[in-house]
Amino acid sequence: MTANTLFLALDGLGLENVQHWRRQGLLPFFDKILDQWQVAAVTNYPGTGDSAYWRSVHTGCAPGRNGHYFPMPFNSSTYLSKEYAYHTDHRKTNFWDWFDARGKTCAVVDMAQTAVSRPSRGKQVRGWLLTDRFYAADSFPGNLISEIQSQYGDDPVTGYHDRKDLNESEKSYLAQAYLQRIDIKMDLVRDWLVDDLDLLCVGFSDIHDCSHQCWHLCESDNSDGANPIRDVLIKLDQAMSELIEISGADKVFITGGLGMQEYTSASMGLDHVLGALSGHSGTDSELEAMRPQRPYFKTLHNSMTGAIQLNLIGRESSGIIDPSDYDRTCDELIERLSGLVDDVTGEPLIKQIFKVKDVHKGPYAKEFPDIFIEWQRDRPTNRVRLDGVGVFDNVSAIPVENRSGDHNDDAFLITNQCIDTSSLIYAHDIAPTIACANDVNYMLIDGSSLLASK
Repeated sequence: MTANTLFLALDGLGLENVQHWRRQGLLPFFDKILDQWQVAAVTNYPGTGDSAYWRSVHTGCAPGRNGHYFPMPFNSSTYLSKEYAYHTDHRKTNFWDWFDARGKTCAVVDMAQTAVSRPSRGKQVRGWLLTDRFYAADSFPGNLISEIQSQYGDDPVTGYHDRKDLNESEKSYLAQAYLQRIDIKMDLVRDWLVDDLDLLCVGFSDIHDCSHQCWHLCESDNSDGANPIRDVLIKLDQAMSELIEISGADKVFITGGLGMQEYTSASMGLDHVLGALSGHSGTDSELEAMRPQRPYFKTLHNSMTGAIQLNLIGRESSGIIDPSDYDRTCDELIERLSGLVDDVTGEPLIKQIFKVKDVHKGPYAKEFPDIFIEWQRDRPTNRVRLDGVGVFDNVSAIPVENRSGDHNDDAFLITNQCIDTSSLIYAHDIAPTIACANDVNYMLIDGSSLLASK
């Protein structure tokens, strides 16, 4: 049996991560398709991270239209971050539901940041062998997940990638568990391919989880030494090659992102800088408790980008800043913070700082933070300085046992279809490209098909 179209989603994998190990001759499948298929860089949305990338890939909508910029968005009523209930978010349909509406049969395995829909045919499983299982794994039909877990087993990584204080035995187990997870998923997919499918979607988060946890173990380029990231990528290379062979897919689309690098960020110290600007000081938790009394503050976001929320009258429950002063306050903050430098080297810390409303458009953009700061991340930064304000220590203080690798903007699309790569490509262009390759209609999205004109 076959799948007419195969979509592979490789969470946490950037093209540079692939090229690093390809150059050492360890990835024969990637070596083949990078030479013979079309390869395109995918541009990330300013200020957003990995979860926003995948939500946009699946819906064909940019973050401002699909409503997702971060897994734990700020709540203006409580002044705390709330958990994004992606497992129940049906504000925008995923592209495999477009296929179902056209009477096509789809099988969907572990797509990140998605909810299980109720298709008229086919089957879906979400959160089974996938990163950050904040919610119980589920499926369509509803009893399918219990059957899968009974037959194939549950996640050997136990669904969450941030681990602290691992001993050597635990580290060794974790490295093997990432490999085992790929094997288990492949067993399921082989069995699902006994049926003819119009679309098969398979997501892998193993390189994502391994890179977050094990980057500090992989500093050596010695291909003979212990290196969990290398081993997972080799296993993934083999799995993709087999999937394409056994599926017999005519149309193949592979996307990876966002890539990984050594963890470095100035986000940890941002709230202390903002507090100093407004005359507030304290520990992290004390500054968080003061949010209702502060004019602006840092909200939870990713390590790539700092996020600032204004305490706005009429939006926040204890607003301070009048909406008429919104632009002036943002502009003054942007000008002031632009002077942040590494206190050791004197180099600027900010790559880009901007008002979010000027960049992100759509009905949900008003729910995003007010200012994003993209950090320079080519070197670790442990002390920052803002002239006239002060010096702030330990801004990258995330212990190596917790997360030594984190995302960058690197993302890609590889396909055996002819696509136009002459313009910038975004995550929201991938879904309509897959749809158009199968004569599937879509509407009310931001993306457009990349298929080259015949």
